[in-house]
Amino acid sequence: MEQGSFDNRGPRRFGGPRGPRRFGGPRRDGPGYGGPRRDGPRYGGPRDGPRDGPREERQEYPEERPQEQPEELPPEGPPENAAPPLVKEREVVVPGQELCIGLDYLPSSGTYRLNDKILASLYGLVQFRGRLVSIIPLSGRYHPVQGDVVVGKVSDILISGWRLEINSAYSAVLGIVNTVGYIRKGEDLTRYFKIGDYIVTKIINVTSQNLIDVTMKGPGLRKLTGGRIVTVVPSKVPRLIGKGGSMVDEIQKATQCEIVVGQNGAVWLQGQPESELLAVEVIRKIQAESHLSGLSQRVTDYLKERGATPAPEVTP
Repeated sequence: MEQGSFDNRGPRRFGGPRGPRRFGGPRRDGPGYGGPRRDGPRYGGPRDGPRDGPREERQEYPEERPQEQPEELPPEGPPENAAPPLVKEREVVVPGQELCIGLDYLPSSGTYRLNDKILASLYGLVQFRGRLVSIIPLSGRYHPVQGDVVVGKVSDILISGWRLEINSAYSAVLGIVNTVGYIRKGEDLTRYFKIGDYIVTKIINVTSQNLIDVTMKGPGLRKLTGGRIVTVVPSKVPRLIGKGGSMVDEIQKATQCEIVVGQNGAVWLQGQPESELLAVEVIRKIQAESHLSGLSQRVTDYLKERGATPAPEVTP
């Protein structure tokens, strides 16, 4: 046997004649082996009708999705056919105070159940929403929530960002990637924000270990210059803002001050010195009387007494 050939199958490495199975011999006929194809539209054969003719257009219908019904809040006050509570609606309670007895009520934020009684765990105002019993705190630190806009104070400069105090038990971190503009690696970060600067940021992440990430990418998020900072109890912030921002808008128009309210209770305002002092007085009044009804009217009357009236709107 010559060198380069082993048997009738041909050499595997030396270029002799190859066999049919593994080295490119004649293929079988059929669509699966490269032979003649079957007729029909699935195998590329002739189809019924001209292939290049007009195609029938199908009308696509959008998928019908069920409309989401708005969530209805339970009515205020205790539920019907239930034992009367031991306290009244919006009454000031202290931790450990009994609120109601029976299984017709369910504990919510600021309350807990002990046997068949519901007790308060916070100092604040009691609120009944159907069967739910909750407490609106009158004091305490801010509890960070994703999506909140907060006013933070730079307390430390890190390798890749800044640490902010947000009136909470936990600090927040503003990373370089979450600022507006490009910052080179290793650049002096004090050129942008120094210790003691106030920044309007938005919480984008709160982990289970209470690690808080904030960002400056968004409308109204910026560094604050000048003005003054007033701190209020975080639970009073909704009353300060008002429904649809009505309360803070009224204060801005009456005092001609620019006001930024953070959900963490930090309020920044800037204007004339006399106007800033008046705005601070109004904010303190709202904080002291937020648990009383008719707050909007009292604030309006107070501004009129101090001679602060909204400036006339300039029509173009």
